[in-house]
Amino acid sequence: MPNLTIEEIEQKIFEAKLWKAPGEDGLPVMRPISLLSTLGKILEVVIAERILYAIETFSLLPTNHFGARKRHSAEQALLLLQEEIYKAWRNRKYVTRRLLAALQTHANARRYDQAQKIKAKFTKFMQDKGFPVALTEPIERPPIPSYQQVEIDQTISDNQGRAGFNTELEQTVRDFVKTENSAGFSKKHVETIEKALNVYNNLAEACKAA
Repeated sequence: MPNLTIEEIEQKIFEAKLWKAPGEDGLPVMRPISLLSTLGKILEVVIAERILYAIETFSLLPTNHFGARKRHSAEQALLLLQEEIYKAWRNRKYVTRRLLAALQTHANARRYDQAQKIKAKFTKFMQDKGFPVALTEPIERPPIPSYQQVEIDQTISDNQGRAGFNTELEQTVRDFVKTENSAGFSKKHVETIEKALNVYNNLAEACKAA
């Protein structure tokens, strides 16, 4: 690996965000945002990038390591697991139910996270407007903790006739969960749940046929 160059350090200095210290001092001086010394912070970024480059270039991490790596998603991890299971079958090795349970638990954990996030956001949205929220009975999917989901139809039924609960708000309530599931990170979250369940279903069917 080549030695550090002044150009590489300058590039990181230019990338550092600038901010002016608070107060009316009349000075236009802008300084990089950093809790550490500027030089130490720049060297830290440069060295970290070089370490990551070396790790990826010389394959210093195993192929099944997906944590905190660029271009390594949960979807790829699931596909790799599926391929390893099929490989074991081709070599006449048995796959235990624990692998299928792990896949189902992964999907259920994602469901739990998504349900908690939507419930908290929807509850705040309705409470800010002065309306109650209806929830489902507790959902049990061990080993994931029990949780409740938003009951949209019941929420609408409970609030119909209340002052301020007009047609426009009713439609917003009806579309709330769908909108949340298709927005930004939540969309990827939902897609990962679906892919995990698809892999689980495919493997479960293959187990039955084997």
